[in-house]
Amino acid sequence: MGIVFLLVAILCTSLFAVIFKICQQKGVEVMPVILFNYITAAVISIVSVAVNITITSAPVESCLLPPVSIVLALVQGAVFVAGFSMMNWATLRSGVALTTVSARASLVVPVILSWLILNQPQPAWIPTALIIIAMTLIVMPVGDNGKQQNAHSQGAMTKASAAIALAGVFIIYGVSDFSFKLIQDSIEKAFANNDLEIHLSSLTCMMFLMSSLLALVICLMKGSLRRNRISWKSVGWGFLLGLVNLGCASSVLRALGEMSTGVFYPVYNAGIVMMATLIGVLFFKERIKPWQYVGLLLAVVAIVLFTYSSI
Repeated sequence: MGIVFLLVAILCTSLFAVIFKICQQKGVEVMPVILFNYITAAVISIVSVAVNITITSAPVESCLLPPVSIVLALVQGAVFVAGFSMMNWATLRSGVALTTVSARASLVVPVILSWLILNQPQPAWIPTALIIIAMTLIVMPVGDNGKQQNAHSQGAMTKASAAIALAGVFIIYGVSDFSFKLIQDSIEKAFANNDLEIHLSSLTCMMFLMSSLLALVICLMKGSLRRNRISWKSVGWGFLLGLVNLGCASSVLRALGEMSTGVFYPVYNAGIVMMATLIGVLFFKERIKPWQYVGLLLAVVAIVLFTYSSI
């Protein structure tokens, strides 16, 4: 089943930036979409917990999480909101392909942190160095060269913001992947296998409830819930994104329980990079600079090397 969860995770994760891109093209306010996405995921997670308890005839107390898992789930919920907000910003400035490869190249973060903190095997340093070089090439100034003198300053600011957004996606998603591993480890160590499914559903429920609360606060602060800024399109795209988000989170947690980190993350990220790059270039007609193609190629090569060095 590990390979099935892996494939579902790749498919769902590849759709994140695509949905944000479509929302931008259709002029849909993004923050309400993010809010309804988390509400959808939280409600379905609650229903999943209730169904699991009913089917297994387990006591209600069986869905309770240990304190460390609750804290990690709340932190992960906050990281979710930060990650989606940064991905939307980066997609707007750099497109689907570059944003996705920045998020997926971040696999070096959980690999290195797992080595330093969780006493996992030492990472393969050659692909790690290739990832760093690839990220440097990918986040190099993106956008117009600013041929007109009076547009030079504005063009430079646009390129800088694009690079910052891509770097932010890299960092946040790297931390998010490592946090997922910590959460999965905490649950496996705390509970027997027969309780694992209920507690994984409880975890996703806690993460998405926290994300919903934070997204609601942000929407209220930005005034994104006013009638003139919210529509049925926001609700519909939010519902779709919520299904994709829940599918991703659930699949990643379960795949990590059946596959080693060193195998899962490289294959997971390689699949997403390839799929999102093809979608961005073929369907959204995104143009990528020559040095960024080199960065994409190096990232894929590094991810493949990670895979072979870990098997």
